[in-house]
Amino acid sequence: MEKMRIGRETILNLESVEYRWIESLAYDGLEQQEINAVIQRCLGGDADIADMLRRIALKQCPPNVLLEHLNKVETHR
Repeated sequence: MEKMRIGRETILNLESVEYRWIESLAYDGLEQQEINAVIQRCLGGDADIADMLRRIALKQCPPNVLLEHLNKVETHR
């Protein structure tokens, strides 16, 4: 997994520029897989993290889901 380029504060801030950017990608009509690939390329992480970031930005899940996932990944290293 490539290192994440955003931190806990950004993940928890639903008004962050990163989430607004992801929302704009969806608004522009990109497919889920395309959005996830762009997120992964620009913000780091793996496919699961990119998908969670997309879902958080689109208000489909809370940021705590991603934080729990990141804690599990760190624990297993």
